Amino acid sequence: MHSDMELYLEEGAVLRGTEVPDDYLPRIWSRFEGREMETLSGLLNLGELDHKAGATSENVVIRGKGTIEGGGRVLMERVIEEERVRLKEYLEELGDKILECENLDTIPGRIRPRLIHICNARNVVISGITVKNGACWNVHMIYSEDVLTYGCQFYSRDVWNGDGWDPDSSRNCTIFGCTFDTGDDAIAIKSGKNPEGNEINRPCERIRIFDCVVAFGHGFAIGSEMSGGIRDVKIWNCDLRNSANGIEIKATRKRGGYVKEVYAAHCVLPRILFHSVGYNDDGIAGPHPPVLEQCCFEEMDITRLCLNEKENRMDLCEALDLCGFEEKEYHLKNLTFRNIRIAKNGQEEDGIHQKYCENLVFENISVG
Repeated sequence: MHSDMELYLEEGAVLRGTEVPDDYLPRIWSRFEGREMETLSGLLNLGELDHKAGATSENVVIRGKGTIEGGGRVLMERVIEEERVRLKEYLEELGDKILECENLDTIPGRIRPRLIHICNARNVVISGITVKNGACWNVHMIYSEDVLTYGCQFYSRDVWNGDGWDPDSSRNCTIFGCTFDTGDDAIAIKSGKNPEGNEINRPCERIRIFDCVVAFGHGFAIGSEMSGGIRDVKIWNCDLRNSANGIEIKATRKRGGYVKEVYAAHCVLPRILFHSVGYNDDGIAGPHPPVLEQCCFEEMDITRLCLNEKENRMDLCEALDLCGFEEKEYHLKNLTFRNIRIAKNGQEEDGIHQKYCENLVFENISVG
């Protein structure tokens, strides 16, 4: 797609991508899991990636009541299989280092096409459509600004890495009135990985999320690729009670960067997580552990029942799992929890776990 274009899909219309990897050639310069690299083209592509530049495309609308559908799980599996053959020698040379990845499909899976791939774009509106079964992330915006998404339905339950809506080193991105049934995060806010993300230094900022519902999936994530920094995120009036993680702020020790100024209010969710994760941790480390600080959560209803995706059931979980990094200067700092209602669900303890934290404020926390 080019600047000053509108794509309208009337009700019943389906724009469908194939399940054939070669149909997503040529490879284009993109970013996936925090690294710039060549990947297969998306079904829809807007702009050209350049971390040193501003907008290369602008004023685009994708709207209607129709559906944009990718090749889903079949395309995902075919891409990974072909790429594993192409990278056979490289993967063998990695030896045990491949264990730093989430699984053996991580590296060959990084070239998968996104469904709607947005780079260096400005003034983009996506409204009303159903976004379905990309081979990985469904809507991915990189180095972009002023992206508005509303009234959409996201479905990708059977797809590994099937995120719904992912702003990546982008700013002024807003989503509201959307529903998610996804095979990973409904929303994941990102800004690059390890030294590359630190050096490019383009934060993700001024992100607004409200009036959204997660029917299935992991929930809302900030990270784990956050090396360029993430700040000024506001979330309100969202229903995440059927998600696995609720709101999750995650990083690895190698990331560097920061997450700060996250504000969430008036949500129903299973839990709130701040923690280090052990997956997607390959590559050289950044200059220091991440800084996680200055966040506020208020008027939240925490169910302590989180989705077990494999068994398709709800399991008991901690309400607040707050864990910083061991070094004192990288403890979890300056968090406020105000007017938080935690369901007891037959448990004796309050469900609040803290480690490597300082200056946490708890006001009017009720358990019952």
